[in-house]
Amino acid sequence: MSCLAGKVEEDVFDLTFSFAAGGWFQMYHCGVCQAIVDCGIIGTFASEGKRIRFAGCSAGSLAAACMASKCYRFEEMREFLIQCAEHYRASWLNLFCMKRYLEESLDAFGAHLKELERKPRMHEMLNDGSLEIFVTTLPNMKQKVLTEFHSYEDVVEALKASCCMAPLVGAPFRLRGTGEWVCDGALATMIPHKDNSKTITVSPFYCSTTTVHPTIFVPVWWGLRPPGKVAFRNLFSLGYNDMIEGLVMNAYLTPDEGESMLKPEVKFLPGGGVIVSCALHLLDFLVLLFVRPVVVCCIYAELAFMSVVYFLKGLLFLDSRPLVRMYDNVRNMVSIRTLGRLIFGERVPHNSERLEKSSRLYRLFNPIILGGKNSTERAVMSPTGVSNGKRPSLSPNTCKRARATSKRTSQES
Repeated sequence: MSCLAGKVEEDVFDLTFSFAAGGWFQMYHCGVCQAIVDCGIIGTFASEGKRIRFAGCSAGSLAAACMASKCYRFEEMREFLIQCAEHYRASWLNLFCMKRYLEESLDAFGAHLKELERKPRMHEMLNDGSLEIFVTTLPNMKQKVLTEFHSYEDVVEALKASCCMAPLVGAPFRLRGTGEWVCDGALATMIPHKDNSKTITVSPFYCSTTTVHPTIFVPVWWGLRPPGKVAFRNLFSLGYNDMIEGLVMNAYLTPDEGESMLKPEVKFLPGGGVIVSCALHLLDFLVLLFVRPVVVCCIYAELAFMSVVYFLKGLLFLDSRPLVRMYDNVRNMVSIRTLGRLIFGERVPHNSERLEKSSRLYRLFNPIILGGKNSTERAVMSPTGVSNGKRPSLSPNTCKRARATSKRTSQES
């Protein structure tokens, strides 16, 4: 097994799906992959002679390998992950069982790759550059991209290296082919190909800026410790629907096609009750009184600091794009609506899309302590999984961006 000797020209591939690290958020990736399969984009591109690449690091490498090798058993993987999560949550003594889960998953879902050298078609699929597995080399912490897989052992070694989050998922080890020490790919590359215009990037973290990411707040610690069975299962549907919306926004699906494919979701929020309701209102009051002012000051400090950075960057490189971002930051800072939004929540109308684009702190704290939405308009089921009769629909923002993308594409053509 060897790494990519020279950088493959980006225009060789018409589209790249990039899967970020995620830990137990692998469930989200499975839903994303199922949506890619169901929407038919792979067959459409193949019939048009276009090429698709799949790249991933850490947990994302498993999704990329499944897609590149056409192992589309994602609903089976969902049930397997639920079983693993139930065992993992049963005791803190199971904290170091993740390596065992990984090995069992490779045995269960990688059987089609065994005796790879005797399967010329599969061998060609995995060695034409359409699969990239990102690992981190030690001790220099450099990115390494693995693109050649001549045996089942090569694939397993690459995936174990990319998922080697020491000490939870094993320890760093030497590659058989090169003798290099490697470990989890996320240490050097969190999101592969994130700056490539022909890439749909996927991250399971809410505060991410990738093309596809959770549209409702999902606690980041779920990546280390999965939630209960109902919420964990719903990560699959959430990933599925988020990818459908991402494909619609980028004009790979029409709004009508996308809306017809959306799945029912389960809300992550706990149930009601007088005691719970009073406790939540008390918590909101304490946050408003003590925590939110500090966060608001930090957000304004971030906007001011990044405005200076963008201004200097624009002057230094004679580039107008940083100046445009600086202008957006300044607009956010001087807007009374922005201040009202940060203090009083979403009851105050504001340009949320511009603020989300400008401030990472806002994206991080919005669903936690700034009163951001904790559910999507697609949510049509209760926490117990009982349908309320509503049909899921695309968000207004998705429809708006889809129209803008379609208009821009028609103008360019």
